[in-house]
Amino acid sequence: MDISTLGEKRMRLNNMLQDMITWAVWHKRAGGEKIFMVISKAIPDEEESDFVTLLESMCLRDYNICAGGFAIDSVVDPAGSSQDVKRRENETDADEEN
Repeated sequence: MDISTLGEKRMRLNNMLQDMITWAVWHKRAGGEKIFMVISKAIPDEEESDFVTLLESMCLRDYNICAGGFAIDSVVDPAGSSQDVKRRENETDADEEN
């Protein structure tokens, strides 16, 4: 992947993060359940972006985050269970070793 492609990918990701924040600000609900669903082909690593940090911040603001492929403390996966990142990563690593 060349530098221009990486720059374009980073720009698209930053635009997506900005859209997520804007949506959350404009759709704040007093009381009631706040649900934020993330549909993504791939969830970027924490080293690559602030994506996971943003979702964690939203959890601290009482959003229930629904996302596939990973889970953080208050994140619910599509199957409805909640688990932490490390446990999910360890399960994935164990599956790859077998």
